[in-house]
Amino acid sequence: MRPSFGSLDYNVLSNFCEKLFLAADKNDRNEVITKKTLQMFFTSKIFYEILNHFKNLSTEENKKYVYAKYKTIYLKKCFDNNITPEPGSPKNEDAVSEVDNKIDDKDKEEEEQITNDKYEHYEENNNDYYKGREKIGTQSKGTEDSVDFNLSLKHAQYAVNALIFEDRDTAKRELKLSLSYLE
Repeated sequence: MRPSFGSLDYNVLSNFCEKLFLAADKNDRNEVITKKTLQMFFTSKIFYEILNHFKNLSTEENKKYVYAKYKTIYLKKCFDNNITPEPGSPKNEDAVSEVDNKIDDKDKEEEEQITNDKYEHYEENNNDYYKGREKIGTQSKGTEDSVDFNLSLKHAQYAVNALIFEDRDTAKRELKLSLSYLE
């Protein structure tokens, strides 16, 4: 059984997610689109995933979650290709729903993969990997251009997967490692 927080704690986490999302959205709509804005959308997406683990997201929270996923992908592509991102909602609303469908398909594939893997070997097989990644991560943090979004996304997903298996220590470690790649 999952450890349960009080309902007040869910509301606190929900309010935190909303504030983080609204701050990112405000930066986006005021045309202050930087890597920090991308990080804020990405982080709000992660926290909505964590909140979804403990309670079902409301319709409004789910819309913000999907929008944060969309903006994370969109802004990352813009920064990677040196394209100036357009502020605000996408002109084509189908783009957000298309991203949502792709993400749902990806989530289903990942869930199947998790159930096929044996969790007992998860910790053993990855300990050396984490030590190596932490060493590489500390070496590459010298410049702001060394932000590694792919590794950050990967470790954020590991954190969510650890929560599914009710492993708080691994989830915390992975979330910290994920955020360290964004600094």
